[in-house]
Amino acid sequence: MKSLFESDQFLFKQMFDRAIDAYLVLTKELQVAYMNDTAQAWFGHLDTWNNSFCGDILHCQTETGDAMSGTLCLGCIVRDLHISLGDRQMVVTKKDGSTIFASISYSYIPVQDVDQDMCILMSIRDVSVQKKWENERLVNETLRFTLEERERIARDLHDTVAQNLAYATMQLKLLRKEQVLPHSADSVAPTNHQLDHRLKEMTEILDESIKELRNSLYDLTFSLDTNLMDFIREAANKLHARTGIQVETHLIDEGAAWSKQVDVQVARIVQEILTNIRKHAHAAHVDIHVERTINHLSIRISDDGRGFDVDEALERKGHYGLHSIIERCRLLGGEAAVEARVDKGTVWRLSIIADLSEIPLQLPSSLIES
Repeated sequence: MKSLFESDQFLFKQMFDRAIDAYLVLTKELQVAYMNDTAQAWFGHLDTWNNSFCGDILHCQTETGDAMSGTLCLGCIVRDLHISLGDRQMVVTKKDGSTIFASISYSYIPVQDVDQDMCILMSIRDVSVQKKWENERLVNETLRFTLEERERIARDLHDTVAQNLAYATMQLKLLRKEQVLPHSADSVAPTNHQLDHRLKEMTEILDESIKELRNSLYDLTFSLDTNLMDFIREAANKLHARTGIQVETHLIDEGAAWSKQVDVQVARIVQEILTNIRKHAHAAHVDIHVERTINHLSIRISDDGRGFDVDEALERKGHYGLHSIIERCRLLGGEAAVEARVDKGTVWRLSIIADLSEIPLQLPSSLIES
């Protein structure tokens, strides 16, 4: 191995030049000083780009198409904080105008030079195929959850609305028979008080059915049109408005930009937990604690309701939506735990550590200022 390193410059240049991944060396000003063969094949000849700003070559974007400039420029972060960053996923543009989904690593390298005291080595790998497979997997998983939710909603409608309507219909037929058809000698027509009581009962049943239908329509037409914290705050307000349950929210968000896919799945989880509370808990108070940093999300939702037997519920697939919540959290690479005892309430704890390679890195303002 010693002879390998003794041949230094020529041999190592050959290794970088012929590497399958694209390599760029950036100066302190983020200007391109070196491109290997793969990089030049993708982005153009070094003579064209020599001493050019790397952003003018790569046109780095987030998956949603936002330019990674300013506080989102990872090269600036590496240079200013003297750190290295590995496996950051983003979209870059090739010389023919096509785009690829790339995994990029930034290595901060101190150097001793008259003009430069550091440089940055960029390693760029095309992961478009892997990203396509991952997106397809997420789509399939999301579709599976959607179908399971629709089946659950259909069962709920059958157990509540359908049975309520059937009962109300039967009672109306009986009333019509008692009021319109002739009475036999041994039959007695209902009194006004009895009529009022039965009509009031049917009115309450129909009102409850309408409420259940509205809730089911809300579940079916779910969409995340705002940021995650605003969604949770609005969901808490709706739970209070619909049920009278007192809901307290404690939301801490450092302003980190997470992917929309993650936010949608987290919102679904929170919605499922609150739906279970509305339908089954008979709670008077609910506490929602959410804290999100740049790479971690923790959620704690507790109620003082009637609770349930967790082991028994988990054995019954789909019961209370437990499996849906746990599976969604697992899909995000997180963990979900539920603690409950009969007549002692329920506590949900969720912890999700974000894969920063899939999240546009945006540092908190306090760190940027420092």
